[in-house]
Amino acid sequence: MGIFGELEWTLSIVPEMVTDGFDALVSVKRIQKYLDSAEKSKTVTDSRNVAMVNATFTWSAETDADDVADRFSLRNVNLDFPLGELSIISGRTGSGKSLLLSALLGEADLISGRIEMPPAPSWEERFDSKATPNNWVSIDKRRDSVARVG
Repeated sequence: MGIFGELEWTLSIVPEMVTDGFDALVSVKRIQKYLDSAEKSKTVTDSRNVAMVNATFTWSAETDADDVADRFSLRNVNLDFPLGELSIISGRTGSGKSLLLSALLGEADLISGRIEMPPAPSWEERFDSKATPNNWVSIDKRRDSVARVG
């Protein structure tokens, strides 16, 4: 009876282990797809402002051969985000909020127009090695920083 009790516990975790194995396989395939994808060219113009000037952009395509007309895109967007202020992008599901934020980060395909963002600070300016829980965010020091919260 003791042996059957041990077998019962061992066999009860097999379904969970199989599920975890499939989850890991899916994750590995997604990571491999990302690593195999082409490098993104820089589409964002360095500027002191955060703005979009007559910008048309769409979700990134798997290959260059994908037809732009068949992909969801935002066209002729003109935005100027106020410096030092909180900006909120809201809207209905599927209206393009995530695409707009991805375009600001340079992760969407820019078809035409211009997207302006402050350049990221250099490694020397970041002070990563001196970061502590008390000083990891300092608004006064980095007024030209941009953060995305999704």
